[in-house]
Amino acid sequence: VVQTSSTTPTYQDDSANFDCVLQFDSGDKGKGNEKTVAWYDLDADKSASAASATLWASDDDGTTWSTIGTFDLTKHLKRIQPGGSYTGRRILRLVVTGANMAFRARFIDEEYSIGTA
Repeated sequence: VVQTSSTTPTYQDDSANFDCVLQFDSGDKGKGNEKTVAWYDLDADKSASAASATLWASDDDGTTWSTIGTFDLTKHLKRIQPGGSYTGRRILRLVVTGANMAFRARFIDEEYSIGTA
């Protein structure tokens, strides 16, 4: 964070906004079976300005990444549906872009079903 005055922080460097990148392992909830995700919800503060948070997933330990979708941070309910399917475990990456703002989130929730082996 670059402080431009004693009361107004900025989240930029040379007028370019910083990206916020969060990455976490969602684990294997189905003991190796296929999981089908109905939706992902992001519980985060509502943004007053245009900003988005793109959710990426890797099903091969971070070797390759695919876009699941983009959360609109100006909405009260921030949801991506459907969330795709995978076998084993999934790593999620959330990338927040598009605004000179602080970002605060509590969690990402998902609704999923587990197939049989």
